[in-house]
Amino acid sequence: RGALSPHNKKPGHTGQGMFDLPELTETREERIEHLRNTPLHMCRLRFYGNEETWAFAMFGYSDEKYESTILPSGDFFGTPEEALRAVGEAYLD
Repeated sequence: RGALSPHNKKPGHTGQGMFDLPELTETREERIEHLRNTPLHMCRLRFYGNEETWAFAMFGYSDEKYESTILPSGDFFGTPEEALRAVGEAYLD
């Protein structure tokens, strides 16, 4: 039985070509809409009872965990604005 044998096909796969890619079942517009509605994990803020005292953790996609992060000021605690600025610089620049 060769790599392209009908017996080796998986449901949803065309079985054509070298890489046996899955069939696309959604339009480009549907895919864009799906991506727009998918939340992104960027950071987590934890409130410690004071408007100026928030802990900040960034999400690492490599291990899918939040990791406590030092703000650009060198502190582990700061304002939400400082944290969001740091996330923007890390992910969007």
